[in-house]
Amino acid sequence: MAGIVNVYNFRSWWNAILAVPNSSFESRASIYIRALSHLPGSYKLWYNLLKEARSFVKQFSILDQQTYYEAVNELHERALS
Repeated sequence: MAGIVNVYNFRSWWNAILAVPNSSFESRASIYIRALSHLPGSYKLWYNLLKEARSFVKQFSILDQQTYYEAVNELHERALS
């Protein structure tokens, strides 16, 4: 992540997330996770990560969703702690 000058600056992370296409959830999620390791109390980062994760899960069949739902539930639990 060469473009991030100050890892404790929300705007730097947000710009990095917005630079990745919405269709690439895995890439965006990895940036969210890295950003949250530096800014764990950021409501906006958590909220948008959880929102995008829920949207990502909806594209799979109900049989495949179980694993994804568990992962999203774990994210929700992490957000609460």
